[in-house]
Amino acid sequence: MRFSLVTIACLFGLYSAAVWGIPAYLASGTVATAASPDFASDEGWLLRPEARTDAVWENGWALDVIVVPTVPDVLTGHGLLATHNDTIRTAILAQQNSAIEHLKGDGAVYIPAIRMPSPSTKSPDWSTARGDLVAALNEYAKTDNRGRAVAFFADGNSLELLNDLPGLLEEAEAIDLIDRTVLVVTASEVDIASLSLTAFPNAQHHAMGLAQVPATANRWLALPLTATYYVDPAEDDAVGSALDGAVSASLQRATDNARKTVEPFGGFEIVREAPVNKPCEAGLRCHRD
Repeated sequence: MRFSLVTIACLFGLYSAAVWGIPAYLASGTVATAASPDFASDEGWLLRPEARTDAVWENGWALDVIVVPTVPDVLTGHGLLATHNDTIRTAILAQQNSAIEHLKGDGAVYIPAIRMPSPSTKSPDWSTARGDLVAALNEYAKTDNRGRAVAFFADGNSLELLNDLPGLLEEAEAIDLIDRTVLVVTASEVDIASLSLTAFPNAQHHAMGLAQVPATANRWLALPLTATYYVDPAEDDAVGSALDGAVSASLQRATDNARKTVEPFGGFEIVREAPVNKPCEAGLRCHRD
């Protein structure tokens, strides 16, 4: 029996999918009416520290990194991506893995599961994604920050969501974070003029110097797809060392300039006041001179 090259290729592709699994960026995961994420629960985050971080009043300045997820290249229809979907989550974390691994070495990383437009959308509407990011920052500021310094990371299409970053924090009722935002990190050199960093007294920009490479179905087939990954350009520690230096400098700026949050009083048990009877009141017998 003879097989054409096309037939052989198709059979091999099916075998590869069965053995190695269908890559996340090839699977569908869109939900046209994706539910609003609950950022008060872990389900609202693609990544969040498992344990509560130390407050600035406990162990001094430390860094939290807010990673804005990029729109993953997945085969979907139109509508909003339900980012908490396992398929979408896997695709996002895979595409940003190299940057995330570096960032985790310098701070606690948070990635909100915001709803984003499908990559199939010709004229994407970012209003829902921005609204979700505002809600996520509001919850982070109230629950997780605890006075710590903050860095933002965005690359590719996710930079769209950081336009007018001061306005974003104001909408999130997280004005205090403007003083404590010490770093904005991107994967590579990009134009960040729209982020309005001049409004942040202690913030600077750092480009990590990661290289973009096209996604492949797997390393054996090497079929180029539309997805883009960021990877280290060389087998050395230059990227990590440069980031370490930028973080150290940013924490020093916080130490020198940022207002340090004091430990809150916390909740006190409310004790009901007992009535105090004055002399000769409430029918009590008293002595008059």
